[in-house]
Amino acid sequence: MTALTGDVRRFDPEERTTFSAAAVASIRHEPSADFLRNVGIPASPNPWFDLVDGSPEQVRTLGDAYEDLREQWTDLPEGAEGWLLLGMVPYDDIALDGVSGTVYCLPGDASETYPLNKDLPSFAHFLHLLEKERANYDFESGVENIDPKSAAARLTEQMREIDPAALDVTDSRWHDILEYVAEPEAR
Repeated sequence: MTALTGDVRRFDPEERTTFSAAAVASIRHEPSADFLRNVGIPASPNPWFDLVDGSPEQVRTLGDAYEDLREQWTDLPEGAEGWLLLGMVPYDDIALDGVSGTVYCLPGDASETYPLNKDLPSFAHFLHLLEKERANYDFESGVENIDPKSAAARLTEQMREIDPAALDVTDSRWHDILEYVAEPEAR
């Protein structure tokens, strides 16, 4: 178990969704299949990630989910029809490339797709960090003196340590999320 996996396991079991061997049978990247089967991805209610509707057994590929997949995103590589649709971050679909293990963002505005995270543990760890910092940026947390700007700075630093390339993408949804953290009243 990696340090990232351990951090994700800090979510209560009912806050994580795991997938059966049958649901991940098409994933050739064994670390990703293992992560989905044994660790799972955070599924607790939060503003940053929503699982695809239905149970993990109803998980779909992009090809099954979209009849017009290549019309919506013209830059998809060969084989993207087989990517596993995991859910959404605000306005964008999130999918796992089951061959490489990379987590991709498919922007809702049909702009170019891009790697959101290098792998599932990094993606899940980012979600864990957002939840761990929530009391420092969310007005509804009950904490009297929140410090959103400091929370955003800590998150940025920690995210860069985990997956530096994720924040190197200029238009990454992570930048928008960090902006929302820093300026919660702008939401």
